[in-house]
Amino acid sequence: MRTPTLAVALLCCACPLRPGVDAGSGEPPAAKESPMKEAPPTPEGLEVTLVAGAAPAAGQPVTLRLRVKNPTGAPLRFCTYHTLFEGLRNDILDVRRPDGSKLPYRGMMAKRAPPGPKDFLTVPPGGEALSEAVDVSEGYPFSAGAYSVVFTGSDISGLPASAALSLDLQ
Repeated sequence: MRTPTLAVALLCCACPLRPGVDAGSGEPPAAKESPMKEAPPTPEGLEVTLVAGAAPAAGQPVTLRLRVKNPTGAPLRFCTYHTLFEGLRNDILDVRRPDGSKLPYRGMMAKRAPPGPKDFLTVPPGGEALSEAVDVSEGYPFSAGAYSVVFTGSDISGLPASAALSLDLQ
């Protein structure tokens, strides 16, 4: 007879005493911090451009850089996750052949903890940030031919998509 009593007691302890209140802290769920649900601030006004390295050739590295300009009068920041500022760790580019077919992404897919202060870059008013050159052929199977490449932007980085960059690999 003790088993049902113990089970009921455990259920009562595990459930909130009042609707909308956390049983562990006694606070409403909104009062607790949840870094996984926080989105980085949207940096309205930042302009994103892809910049190609030396003329790429088939079978050689295809290097790209990401330029982020701040034409506003206030400093703006963005998260480096899902950008070329952290290298190529996710499918962040839309690479297409002239017929419109998309190149598949075959690179790493990194999972990380929520971004911390060191994962954000601040672009001063009228300034720009330029990533290091990244070999994007490590994630996309380029061959000889023409391509259109777009940085897709994301809610994680807070950056908008770039205009298309044309590449012609000989």
